[in-house]
Amino acid sequence: MSVVAISAEPSGLHSGRNRFLVRPHPVHERLKHIVMEGDAVAAFLAAVADIDVQNLEYVPFMRFMLAERLAEQIGPDLPQTLRNLATDRQSGGFTLGVGGITSDPDDFVRFGTAVGHLLGPTNHDSMSGTFYARFQVKDTDASDSYLRQAYRLFTLHTDGTFVEEATDCRCPLISGQFLTG
Repeated sequence: MSVVAISAEPSGLHSGRNRFLVRPHPVHERLKHIVMEGDAVAAFLAAVADIDVQNLEYVPFMRFMLAERLAEQIGPDLPQTLRNLATDRQSGGFTLGVGGITSDPDDFVRFGTAVGHLLGPTNHDSMSGTFYARFQVKDTDASDSYLRQAYRLFTLHTDGTFVEEATDCRCPLISGQFLTG
């Protein structure tokens, strides 16, 4: 599997201070997959374990702190690499995850918040009442939400369907089921 250099300087495991690789996604040719060193992800989760998820809702600066800690642990090129991937119309997006290091839902919120904040400011989600939405993805669900119907095509949109404010960019879908290394 070849490594795709998206940032200004190629990023790779054990190369300088960057502790991640950008690879072609194994399932779809337009997607990229970011692989991060397990010990760097574990160090990030340990560094932010004391940050309460409710505190993230009320103190926006804490979201910035999470993003800074993730960049410190994974590498200084991570923020720009994520933004490049999110805005590259040729790639279509990316996947990344915690590599099975945790199964704590609050860790997924912390990790997802850090990644999302590296991409840009968050919107308030009126369905969940927070800046993020948590739900279980199942193959059977009577919900009318496309997000809860894993078998349906998930199309990204930035038309502000569920938010009052304008949306800047595409952001990754982060779910415990899809967060793999």
